[in-house]
Amino acid sequence: MRKLLEAAKQFAGSAAIEDYVIGIGLCIVKLSDGRTGLSYVLKSEIRGGCSPLERILEAGQPATEFVEFYASSDPLKVSLGLATINACLNQVHERDFQSGDLTEFLQIKPHDSVAMVGDLRKALPGIKAQRVYVFERENSTGTLPDWMIPYILPECSVAVITSASLSNKTFWFQVEPYLRTSKVALVGPTTPLFPEAFHNVGIFAGFKITDTDAALKIVARGGGTRNLLREGAATKVVLSRK
Repeated sequence: MRKLLEAAKQFAGSAAIEDYVIGIGLCIVKLSDGRTGLSYVLKSEIRGGCSPLERILEAGQPATEFVEFYASSDPLKVSLGLATINACLNQVHERDFQSGDLTEFLQIKPHDSVAMVGDLRKALPGIKAQRVYVFERENSTGTLPDWMIPYILPECSVAVITSASLSNKTFWFQVEPYLRTSKVALVGPTTPLFPEAFHNVGIFAGFKITDTDAALKIVARGGGTRNLLREGAATKVVLSRK
């Protein structure tokens, strides 16, 4: 986690926070130089009733200060921090972005055993293998509780991980230490497209903001990833570790 924070502060430079929106499911941050980042909002963990923020965080602050919010225990500040991190880092390797189906990059074979951290079955229907283990914090049909991850994940040949696990920080202590395969993908709009901050992740499937003003408006009006894609405000991209 510290590598992610330090890299974001390095690439933030002198940028300040120009604007941000905390929506229903997503948070978006725009920097003074136009760079923009997204993150997932942990709705179920927000505290404080109708006033979850103790005070309104004004724009104009250095981006480096917002980056440090990721180390906070406040779920809204964590979302702001992670969105700022993505704004700082997600253009660094832009020339290496690719498009395409994630399954093509993972090259899943019929005999593989796949660990899916977060229920991504609807988002990734093309993932087929001999065994697919789906781990989810909120128990639902066909899933395993996340406390089973340390027992099963090390034995899996492919791992597909929701980047929402960065928002609740379970990635760092419940997922990353148990990765034993080279076929690991981090997936979703919260994904930092910056391989240098991760030890075991080889594929980063995230979002590139293509229309910042439209994206801010969509998130402000309660829109999510489908709305961003449908309105042309963002596009899916894949970055592979070299």
